[in-house]
Amino acid sequence: MIDKYVHRVESKLSEFLWLIKHKQISIEKISDEMLIIRGRIVFIDESIVDFRELVTSKEIDYRYQYMTRAKKMIKRWDTAPHHPQIPTHPYHVHDGNEIKSSPKMNFIKVMDAVSKMVIDNLIKEK
Repeated sequence: MIDKYVHRVESKLSEFLWLIKHKQISIEKISDEMLIIRGRIVFIDESIVDFRELVTSKEIDYRYQYMTRAKKMIKRWDTAPHHPQIPTHPYHVHDGNEIKSSPKMNFIKVMDAVSKMVIDNLIKEK
């Protein structure tokens, strides 16, 4: 399971390579059932996603923060155990100043969401 996930992460990075200006990613396989992925991706519109993901065969703990080039937060998906009032607790997203329900995320889902926002930004700039 862990090895398949690493392959999916690497495939997703390859898919969006044309949108990435710089990336620094560490994939640390702790065991056959545990993995830590962390890093920073700078996109061609200068927006940034910082992330840390702990993946086990049973669960995922994460923080993905998407921000402007000036490091102003746009969205942050995380599993911090605060905001118990959110129906999807502990999964939630900070969207600007709002805390909202969020489905369980992973690197692949976040890259899909962020790449769409990057493409939208590039279209707006034209």
